Amino acid sequence: GKGGPMNAAVVRASRALPLRRVTPSMMDPNARALRGVKEMKSCAILGKGKKIYVGNLPRDVPPVDLANLVRRACEAEYGEVGHVRVAHTADDRRRRNKSRDPTKLNEGYCFVRFKDESSAERAMRGLGGNEAPAGLAFGGGALRVEWARDTHSEDVDEKLLQQKRDERRKRNEHKARQRKRNKVREVDEIREILQRVPPPGGSEASNLFKELGECKTLVQGAMDRSDPQGETHPALDPETFSIDWSKVPVECDPGAGEWYGSKNEDHVKRRRERKRDQVQSFALVLSHLVAAARRTGTKDLTGPGVPQVRVVDFGSGSGALTLPLAFLFPKVSFHALDMKPKAIELLLEKAEKGGLRNLTASGGMIENFDQEFDIGLALHACGNATDYSMVQAVKNRASFAFCPCCVGKLKFSLEGGSSFSAKHKNYIDLPDQPGESSVLEHPRSEWMRKSVSQKQFALIAKAGDISHGCDQESHGQSHGYDDLARTCKANIEFDRSMYAAENK
Repeated sequence: GKGGPMNAAVVRASRALPLRRVTPSMMDPNARALRGVKEMKSCAILGKGKKIYVGNLPRDVPPVDLANLVRRACEAEYGEVGHVRVAHTADDRRRRNKSRDPTKLNEGYCFVRFKDESSAERAMRGLGGNEAPAGLAFGGGALRVEWARDTHSEDVDEKLLQQKRDERRKRNEHKARQRKRNKVREVDEIREILQRVPPPGGSEASNLFKELGECKTLVQGAMDRSDPQGETHPALDPETFSIDWSKVPVECDPGAGEWYGSKNEDHVKRRRERKRDQVQSFALVLSHLVAAARRTGTKDLTGPGVPQVRVVDFGSGSGALTLPLAFLFPKVSFHALDMKPKAIELLLEKAEKGGLRNLTASGGMIENFDQEFDIGLALHACGNATDYSMVQAVKNRASFAFCPCCVGKLKFSLEGGSSFSAKHKNYIDLPDQPGESSVLEHPRSEWMRKSVSQKQFALIAKAGDISHGCDQESHGQSHGYDDLARTCKANIEFDRSMYAAENK
């Protein structure tokens, strides 16, 4: 009624409140949410219906009392009300256990369902006006009134609903056909681009990598060399280059410890094996490069006649590659570089627990690294991180062994950005560094720039950016053009190699 104690309490506490998102648990328990049709709104598609939303209600009134107040006011002015639901925090499971203002007893809005549509229409006109009816004239401003977005089954025009569903299905099918036609045109354009790339690149580039087999030349070269200093740990077999992981500290084993983020034991097992295989492959190549570096006679740091080879791992992360290699090559000096300070902190912690004395680390961007080194390594250096690693190797006239990934992220580099952003040149946790980083040019080599434009290079990089791993299908990364993707990836790597050859 008018001027009662409940109305007075409402007037004291009310104020203008924002519209809150309605969760399914707040809806009329007898209603059906039509989530399958995005544009479905009762006022526009299903008719006006019998249910309205009323917002800008006071929050310091208990939900039951506020529902009774709204019911009495609406029935006195507009017609019989079937149901009133006041939204409150207990309705939302995501917010139920969070701290909240104890004075806010409800969410500031409710849903009112009338017995007939004419009553709902009168309520829409009356409550939405400048002057609210007696009993709902709160002091916080005009009420906010809308047709309810969730709709009772009685209000649904099934014929109109099916028509909207059919229209949406046809629209989606049309878009799917468009995407397919665009993909076919893009693939044809890429094939044409690859035809213009001179050997060893082009459309047959991936076949050259297949012919390498198991790098038998490197294996034979490493097995034939002598090792007078005993520079490798006994855990690394000098003949087969297999690693006895039982002799490697847990902190230095990328396949040890707890694994998070996957409950699939087979997937975890494959990842363990793959990471260990990566270390073994790098150990084989590094052994060959270390022997070659020793023959060049770098600066003597460990004693007469024993030059120390300096190795830098660019984009080391928390040390999945650096730590085991530093353990297996105790007479080689390793330095780990990563843009994430937390990763470097974790790496140094593992190195200390593993008893490594030949490993240092620092945080920073690869392009700003200013120390001299003899061999550069990079495993999974995303996008232009591999290119900046190669720039550093060329500048220091150092050997290198890189295993690139995420060539699709070269799109950031093509826009003058970094390996992770087109806009940001520095990782957020790193302090500002003086000077501006150089902008890389793509394609990297003169060899490819003669036949491929930057725009065409971007298409090649985009097409080459898929997984080629053993569990590719289990992750749904096969897109029907796997051979083309491998060919594009091979051309990207030939371009990088040609850049290094042109600047040696």
